[in-house]
Amino acid sequence: MNKHALVAAALLLSSFAGYAQTPTFRTETAVVQLPVRVLDAKGSFIRDLAASDIEVLEDGVPQTISDLRSSITRARRRYRH
Repeated sequence: MNKHALVAAALLLSSFAGYAQTPTFRTETAVVQLPVRVLDAKGSFIRDLAASDIEVLEDGVPQTISDLRSSITRARRRYRH
């Protein structure tokens, strides 16, 4: 090989070394708070629900429920006289 071919090969190999780095992936997620009231046929609150008792759909696709909290107790304390 001549001198120019060696220099070109060295430059080519050094440019590939920059591409050998571990790729970086970025993603975003959104947490949506969805207040709901669950009532029975008589209009009474249904208590002690688990995430597995509820299904949330977005455009027909089931969504993951990451946190489920009841606020009935806090609301009762707030309105007691």
